[in-house]
Amino acid sequence: MVKLYYAKITNLYDEKCFEEKIKQVKEKRQVRIFEYCQKKDRCRSLAASLLLKMALEREGICYDEVCFAQKTGGKPYLLLQSGLFFSLAHAQEMAVCVIADQEVGVDVERKDRLTGKKEEQKLLTPEEWKLWKKEEYRTETLISIWTKKESYVKMTGRGLTEKLMTIDTLSNAFYQQMLLDDMYILSVCTALVDE
Repeated sequence: MVKLYYAKITNLYDEKCFEEKIKQVKEKRQVRIFEYCQKKDRCRSLAASLLLKMALEREGICYDEVCFAQKTGGKPYLLLQSGLFFSLAHAQEMAVCVIADQEVGVDVERKDRLTGKKEEQKLLTPEEWKLWKKEEYRTETLISIWTKKESYVKMTGRGLTEKLMTIDTLSNAFYQQMLLDDMYILSVCTALVDE
């Protein structure tokens, strides 16, 4: 089971809406949200938190009773709900939440985020580089690979401590991708194979 929730964050730019919605998340989360300097970053973080709250409640889990903890690499998890996993991401105007019955990672980026410069080849394995070249160095292809890599490191809990060029998105994991709002590429990673 993998369930995806996503929303645009623009309504949270309204101060009154933001103040009303932030009261719906746990105090500890509120503190983390206000640590962001930029208003848009606070809105993105709040939107992802609200999506997680909604996802948990749809699974019959009372958000107010949930306890969160962090694994060694910093990956958050539900302390008492074994068998339920989640991942959050946000980019520009979009926030996403995925819940699953197995380890899961999600990433979302605007399809025009990277410029396709040569230094981005440091992200790619030789086989991914060949694919990108075959696709005539399209930025959208690069973002597709990037979001797969990000979703993979989120799933494993390793974060960006792992060199991205060592992560092969063409094998070893199961990816689902979709285009949101005709502008955002979303990747979900689950089910490691042969790790």
